[in-house]
Amino acid sequence: MSVTPSAPEELEAKVEAYRRALYQEMGLEQPEVQHFKRPEERPSSLIGRGGATLVYCGLPPTHEEVVLGVLEGLGYKAQRLPVPDQEALAIGKEFCNRGQCNPTYYTVGNLLKFLFDLRRQGLSDEEIENSYAIFWGADCGPCRMGMYEADMRKALKAAGFPNFRIVVLDIAHGLDVQQESVGVQMTPRAFVRLAKAAMAADLVNDLVCQIRPYEVKPGETDVVMEEARQTLRTAVRDGTSVRAALRRLKKRFSQIEVDYLRVKPRVKITGEFFLKHAEGDSNHKLMRWLEEEGAELMLDLIGAWFEYMVWLNELKVRDRLWVKPDKQGMDGANPWLVWGGLRLGKAAYEAVYTYYRFLLNRKPQALPPMGKLDKYSEGYYEKRLIAGEGHLEVTKHIWMTLHSKAHMMITVKPFGCMPSTISDGVQAKVVTDLADTIFVPIETTGDGEVLVKSRVQMKLQEAKEKAREEMERVLDGYGVTLEEIRAFARKHPELSNAMRRLPHHPGLVTTAANFAADIARRMGRREKKGALAGRPQSQ
Repeated sequence: MSVTPSAPEELEAKVEAYRRALYQEMGLEQPEVQHFKRPEERPSSLIGRGGATLVYCGLPPTHEEVVLGVLEGLGYKAQRLPVPDQEALAIGKEFCNRGQCNPTYYTVGNLLKFLFDLRRQGLSDEEIENSYAIFWGADCGPCRMGMYEADMRKALKAAGFPNFRIVVLDIAHGLDVQQESVGVQMTPRAFVRLAKAAMAADLVNDLVCQIRPYEVKPGETDVVMEEARQTLRTAVRDGTSVRAALRRLKKRFSQIEVDYLRVKPRVKITGEFFLKHAEGDSNHKLMRWLEEEGAELMLDLIGAWFEYMVWLNELKVRDRLWVKPDKQGMDGANPWLVWGGLRLGKAAYEAVYTYYRFLLNRKPQALPPMGKLDKYSEGYYEKRLIAGEGHLEVTKHIWMTLHSKAHMMITVKPFGCMPSTISDGVQAKVVTDLADTIFVPIETTGDGEVLVKSRVQMKLQEAKEKAREEMERVLDGYGVTLEEIRAFARKHPELSNAMRRLPHHPGLVTTAANFAADIARRMGRREKKGALAGRPQSQ
């Protein structure tokens, strides 16, 4: 007996009828499909100049201070939130969803901690909601940058602040001044000010990392850094020349007395955006601790994220240059015009950054070479996997090793961070291919500080050995002693100026080794054949 197959429509009807029969038999109602809708909130247009105070966090302290000047210059009342601590982590875990990465807990918990303090000071919940709003940057994607707004809204509602306003600046929309719920008037002038502020803060942060490990008077660099923050904040707030401010800062930093003959390994820190820039409990105060342990740090620039975003959008647009425009692709936009605009914006940003860097004697690091990093990804990482920083963690590791930028690389990420976990898997091949590299991946959950630091400390000892070997190689290669180098440097104090840009010799990473090699050349010593390959080059 043959069975004639039913048509698909008949099968679906029979399945649906059977489902309804089961619901009736068990006394259950047919479930109603409820699609998610964004919860209604108070209109962001209530946030006017001189109105509610915008609070924010999540950037390095120098950038937060300078951005404060930008918001003040635009006429808004603004306030930095404190650096997130362990109490903020505990509050975040109490009010946020389970299973989130710890940057979510730290930042959302930090906001709630601030609001609870206001409540304890006697302000009612309604007064707090009327007087404050959080200014936050977001991005599309599966990680925290794409879900912060939802997590904040849930936590604020649970904490008793359902009408607290979140002013979201969606990075993915670029210069779109009509963003939904942006809440503040993000004009092109505002974006230009923010870009200049980020550049200046990047330059100052990098200067501090290069100078502080070698300061003769402990704490002097921190004093100058705080002066630099206030100088830049005033410049961007009042609309005065950032160029003039940087020139003043160059003179101020040059007054710091340094000893470049201290042998210290260079350590590159990268990883998840929040944790690699944090200076508090969220990454166990990693940067300060590494400097106390005798390392010189090389940090990622905030501007590198802008460079990556432009590069990523260029990649997407190039894929569509010869494709007919359509609504599903680029919403009907001409890809050639978009591509040209991206190239122009990138060139303008790089030109201004390079000029600001020139004002500081080109001592701070340059923007990352995105084209070169793109090529390094071949054979290691598919560059169209765009979660997190995509291929950059891997290619920065290759770049710093091949070009003698750092002895050791540390990637910091939250426990279970998907993009960083993918990168760490690829790093195993990089470490195998580049035998002369030291790589340490660490995950943070808010606890386990001793375990994290002990792992880093073991590898840091290897980096210190590499740094000492470099110095010995320079002294032997030029036939000089450390005492002779030091004596010559004392006779020529201008060579030890904190703002002097040291020549970079191929194969030498350590600041002390590069400084010693430069002094030896100035003393008229000739390098022994094969001791140090190549001539000095720019950093």
